[in-house]
This record gives sequence, C-alpha cells and structure tokens, in this order.
Amino acid sequence: LGLLADSAHIDPHGKLYILGEFRYITARGLPASHARMALVLRITGARSEVIEGKKGLQIKVVDEDGRDVLPPSPEIAIQFDDVGPAARGQVQSQVVIDLQGFPLEREGAYVFEVFFQEHRLGDVAFHVAVTKDAAQP
Repeated sequence: LGLLADSAHIDPHGKLYILGEFRYITARGLPASHARMALVLRITGARSEVIEGKKGLQIKVVDEDGRDVLPPSPEIAIQFDDVGPAARGQVQSQVVIDLQGFPLEREGAYVFEVFFQEHRLGDVAFHVAVTKDAAQP
C-alpha cells in the first residue's frame, strides 16, 4: 500500500485511518507549497527477509525529469509486526510520514520513491497542475 492523503493516523491497536486520499494537486500559480499531506505506506514481506532493528526505510522525491525535489530522507528505523494467522511468516510495517509545506516548483508528475534496506519497493506518484479555480493551494 502506498498513497498520499490529507491526513492519516495509526491507532495503538494498529488500525490505519486515512482521510482524503489524492493523486492530483492544483495551484493558482507556481511556485507554491502544499500545506500538509501524509505519505502512507504498508510494507509487507517474509520475516526471514527483514533485519529487525536495522534502519532501512528511505524516501526520495523526484520530478518527471528525475531531478530531486528534496534531499533524500535519512534512513528511518521501522517496526515490523506479524500480519496474522492467515499469513504465517509474513510481517508488515505501517508508516505515516507527515509532510508540511511541500514545495511545488512546476507542473507535472512527481514521485515518492520508496526504498527499504537499499531495495526499491515502489513509488507513490502525484501530479501538479495550475488552474484559475484551484480548490487546493
């Protein structure tokens, strides 16, 4: 699972709450900044493939030309838990990264590239467009 939302929260029992998932941001002009968003990830794998306690999650953000939008994140240590009896040997980690004042320099596609222990797990993409009737800054 990987998505962007207005807000997200994981309660003490592991239930993930997501409010306002989106893939498009509109602005009245650029450059601009997006006030607040959450990058939501659920990473799953075999327990045998996860090195517990090792830092390993890293996020890179690039534009459609592959240029860095922000410096790569420092490596983040994440906790894995068993998925449940239906998936023995599988573990998962749910991660919510709050982003405030995200810079939007130009129109086009942006991608959050997600890495774990130096392996690229996937991408979370969104698109920025300029409009006169922007609902979001």
